[in-house]
Amino acid sequence: MSGVSPIIFTDLLLKWKYLFPLFWRKVARNISSYRHSHGTAPMKPYFPCHCCTSAHLPQTGILKSLLVLLMCLSACAAARHTSSTHRLAMRSEEIAIQLDLAESYLRGGKNRLALAKLLQIKEAAPKSPRVFFDLGHVYSLMGDFSKAKTNFEQAVLLEPHFGDAWNYLGQVCAALDDYEAAKNAYAKALAIPQYLSKEFPAYNMADLFVRQGDLSQAETYAVLAVNTNWRYIPAYLLLGTILVDQGRIQDAQKWYEQGAESDLNNTAIMLALGENLIRLKRLPQARQWFKRVIQTAPLCQDALIANTYLESIR
Repeated sequence: MSGVSPIIFTDLLLKWKYLFPLFWRKVARNISSYRHSHGTAPMKPYFPCHCCTSAHLPQTGILKSLLVLLMCLSACAAARHTSSTHRLAMRSEEIAIQLDLAESYLRGGKNRLALAKLLQIKEAAPKSPRVFFDLGHVYSLMGDFSKAKTNFEQAVLLEPHFGDAWNYLGQVCAALDDYEAAKNAYAKALAIPQYLSKEFPAYNMADLFVRQGDLSQAETYAVLAVNTNWRYIPAYLLLGTILVDQGRIQDAQKWYEQGAESDLNNTAIMLALGENLIRLKRLPQARQWFKRVIQTAPLCQDALIANTYLESIR
């Protein structure tokens, strides 16, 4: 019986309890028919054993009855198993739909609705790392970093290779001024081979080292972020700032130019490049980049700053 689930086995026992009398009534009828046709003397109650012989048994009728009974029980068990599997599949599908709805609330800034929906889903799916990740996310958006930390920790406990959860856990630890725990979380994310968004924990690690005044380590992780995703503009901006703070203006220029080439419509990197050209006393080139900022997005904050620079370096 090792291959039969406890539920199906119990079901079989219950069905046998009620069908057993019906089965033996059928057996009795077969025996009576056998006596009548063969003119035999009354027989003792039939209980199969190794000493029974074919001459004394109404075998055909009994075997037919037994076969019918076993087929019925088998069909009932199969139907119950199929129905149970279908209900579980539907439940999993419904949970996924509800999670999508909760995440749409998050994207729309409806944090209270998202939280209420996620707490409801948690009751039905207490082992889902995605549920705890989303709960951590909504709590962090609401400024409750302690609860966010608890839920992100549960997410990575359930799924140790959940890179985004490790990254977010690092961010809330940093917000709680637990820098060592934050570093550990970022390192966990970076160590996951299949994690494809390593530029985020690399950037966050670099930013953390900047806060601690370790510019050498900060530079290492900022370069890692850029090399991981050559179009991730925040990493270029952070790396340029790290290098400028060390007085390495020319090195910063190289990275600013590379960043501007990676995204031709990003006004933040254009503005940073123009500012660095002023440091290098290359004012005509700086003016060109400031004008480009204004042309790309004339109403943005970067354009207002670029216009101020243009007026000051005429």
